[in-house]
This record gives sequence, C-alpha cells and structure tokens, in this order.
Amino acid sequence: KSEDGGRTWTHMGLERSFQIGDIVIHPKNHDVVYVAALGRLYGPNEERGLYRTKDGGKTWEKILYIDDRTGVIDIALKPDDPDVILAATYERQRDGFDTNEPFKKWGPGGGLWRSTDGGDNWTRIEDGLPTVQLGRIGIDWHVKDPNIVYAIVESELIGSGPKVAEPPRASLGIEAVDADAGARITKVVKDGPADKAGLREGDIVIAIGGRRIVTQRGLHKALYDYEPGQRVKLDIVRDRKITTVELTLGKRPAEEAKEEQAEETKEEEEEAPRPGSDADIASRPYGTRLGGQRMNIQDEQGEEGFQYGGVYRSDDAGLTWRRVNSNNPRPMYFSLIRVDPNDPNYVFVGGVSLYWSDDGGKTFHDDGVQSEDGGSTHVDHHAMWVDPDDGRHILLGNDGGLYETFDRMKTWIHHNKFAIGQYYHVGVDTRPVYNVYGGLQDNGSWGGPSRVRNDRGPINEDWFRVGGGDGFMVFVDPKDPSLVYYESQNGFIARRDLRTGESAFLRPSPP
Repeated sequence: KSEDGGRTWTHMGLERSFQIGDIVIHPKNHDVVYVAALGRLYGPNEERGLYRTKDGGKTWEKILYIDDRTGVIDIALKPDDPDVILAATYERQRDGFDTNEPFKKWGPGGGLWRSTDGGDNWTRIEDGLPTVQLGRIGIDWHVKDPNIVYAIVESELIGSGPKVAEPPRASLGIEAVDADAGARITKVVKDGPADKAGLREGDIVIAIGGRRIVTQRGLHKALYDYEPGQRVKLDIVRDRKITTVELTLGKRPAEEAKEEQAEETKEEEEEAPRPGSDADIASRPYGTRLGGQRMNIQDEQGEEGFQYGGVYRSDDAGLTWRRVNSNNPRPMYFSLIRVDPNDPNYVFVGGVSLYWSDDGGKTFHDDGVQSEDGGSTHVDHHAMWVDPDDGRHILLGNDGGLYETFDRMKTWIHHNKFAIGQYYHVGVDTRPVYNVYGGLQDNGSWGGPSRVRNDRGPINEDWFRVGGGDGFMVFVDPKDPSLVYYESQNGFIARRDLRTGESAFLRPSPP
C-alpha cells in the first residue's frame, strides 16, 4: 500500500496468496479494499479466494472461498452501487512439465459469483452461461447504464461445434508449414494464384485480408471466409521486409481437397493430443492456436453454442446472460474485455491482436492496432482504459509498453519513455570494452555497449537486435566475441555472427 503516490510502499499481508488476480478499492470508502487471490500455481493452498479489508489493510477477512485449488481472478463493482459485486473464480494449475499453457485450465470451482451486500453473501450465477466446467473469466460493467455487463468466458468445450465437413473452396495455390509467426510457403503451384502474384518459396504469410495469421492452420481456416475468384490482399515477410501483394483466389481441386482431408484425419488418429491442451483445442472445428476460439462464428456453432464460451452480455446487472460472440483468444493469457463507458456498442477484447466491436459484440474486427498511417502497436494486449469522458481516448498496455489513441484506434502514440523492459538474463562478451546482452520478454534478444565515447552513456540507439520472439538466455563465445548464441520460447536456439549477420538455427528437430 502506498499513501504518497507510489514513492514508498508498506506490505499489507496475505503473504501466502502467491498470485493476485485483481485489487479493487471501494469508490466511496477507501478503507474497504477487495483482493482477488489466485493462490499457489503448482498445487493447493488455503490462502486463496476473495479477501476484504475494512480498515485499510490492517486486517483481512476471506469472504468468498471455494476450495484449496480455486482462486479468484477478477472483481468488478457496480458503478452506481458498489455493494453489488461480480467475482470470477478460477481453477488452474501448472505441473512443472507444461510449456505455453497450464496443465489444468478449468475445473468445477470456476464460475461467476454475485453479491448485493458488499461481499457478505454470494450467489453463483448460471443463467445463460455454460453449464460445463469453466476456466478464466473477465468482467466489465458499462458505466452509463450499469445494468449492462460484459464478460469473456472460457469453457472446457471451447472451439467445439458441428464439424466442418469440407475444406475451403478457395485456394492460394501453395503448400505451407508453420513459421515462428505465420505460414511459411514451401511450394508454389505453377500458374496458380500465388505464382501469378509473384509469391516464392520461403515467403511467410502473416495476414490475409487484414486478418493476422500465426500458423499454417490459421491460414487454412481463414480461407473458409473466401470464395474462388475473390481478390484478396496478403501481407508477407520476404528478406525481413513486410510486403503486401494482391491476388485472385483459385478453386481448390476436388482430388487435392480429398487427399488433404484424408491426411489430416490420419494425423489426428496417429497423434491424439492431451484432452484440453492447446493442440486439442486447435483441432476442434472452431478452435485456434494457443487454446482460443475464432471470432464471429457463433451462428455456426449450433444451438449449444452458448456452452462453448466467448463474449457474453447481461442487461440486468449480471443476473442473466446471453452469448453475443464466440470470440475468445488465448483465454489463460488474456481474458481482457472492456466496454466504452458511454457507448455499450463499443466493446474491446485483448489478445495477440486487439479486437473491437461497434455493434455490441455481434461482430468483432481484429485490426484495432492497425493505424491509418500504416503503423501498428506491439502485440499481446493485457490492459486497457477507456476514458469515461471521451471514448475515443484509450490507453493500451501490451508487451511493447504503453500506447495511447485520441481517435478510437485510427492512430496510436507509443509512449516509449519508461524503463519497463523485462530482462530474463544478462550476458557479456570478453572484449575489454565489452558488450552487454540480454533477452527481453516478447521483445527479442539485444546487445549494446557497456561504454560509449560521450558523457551521456549508452542510449536505445546504441543497441542492436540479435534475435526475436521472447528473448531468454544469451551467451557469447568466450574465444570469439562475434559469435552470439541466443534462445526464445519453446526451446528455440540459434547462433548469429555479428561480423556477417549470418544466423543459423541450432535446435534439433525430429526426422
């Protein structure tokens, strides 16, 4: 707790709560504070749930508790009556062997709870929400009309629905595999759409029609939205430069479609992923890479679609709910939802992309960070504030720092003035005036001089990029300081020669 604007801090207890999901201060009585305690990540513990203090943090009482495996991830107070509270309980666990995702992402303790007396008593809310096990939930009230509430809900059935029987009819005329981010072209069909547009083997497709592509499967799924003969723009990476090309989609040959479908079925039978894993969810009809669910396909998921999670809306202050969209990108990592305080039609969802809707969530777009001037923000959006006096004014926090817009996402300002980079590791080379190296969370690996020939010291412009992705460990050859070894997420490791710029991947791969 700080009482001097953050200059000094006092520890206020709850030492065994481990992770904190949210902290909310009562708007009319600042001695009343609610703390969402997630609890221990790798196993059970008692100090989890929703805590409340009435004396500014001197003492705490646990007011919502499910069990020793379930914590609280989000809290929201009704804007015109802060004694009405919504709280989201969440059961998750890592096991020491998982990677991009927790081993357990949902459980019987997960759910949405409501109190009308400041937290003394609670009722579990179920009307209109999935009846299966729930995972992470994010909540946001609408300020102007507090009867309106939005929630983004993760369900154990995320990505489910009627199986898509046929491959997309439209074809780019390529074969591709996953790149680090995008779909890398491995074959261009002669005289096909891609060939006529000048695409080459090695090009990486990162967007189609403005929709971000992160995997080969994502590109495949995106083609369901198009028909043969349509013109479409592709953003590709070639020689480390982003280029936009436009082409006319072709028709997928019937035999090619049958062979592709048979091969996909064979792969699914040979290597079944762990139930509930990201790979399992990606294999579901409407699942996406990293455990999410596609946007705007709620009408395709059938009568049971409300069971699969997504964006929900309540018009009676959280008592009953209805699903308005299927959108839910990587729930365990984001689950961020915000509504414009003055206009309930403007809804925002954080993900790798920034999703936005201007029709109350019925339709989402994923280009919220694509400025009209051609620029964009960093990816991975975790925090957002919408100005209650002017909904065009938004502050956005992501893995690249703090961004601001005054024209509702048409242009963004990057406030790149804060020393908030998160270094995983620091290494040095053996030069007398040595370089310093390190890996930054989702901002690659970098090197820079320990000293420069002026009295101001090293600045941003003195640093040079070594690798991409989530930078981790960086080591330099002790006998040759020009050879730098670096790594990023999921075991990726590479070497770079600073003299020539040449790089090589070193991670072993299966035959």
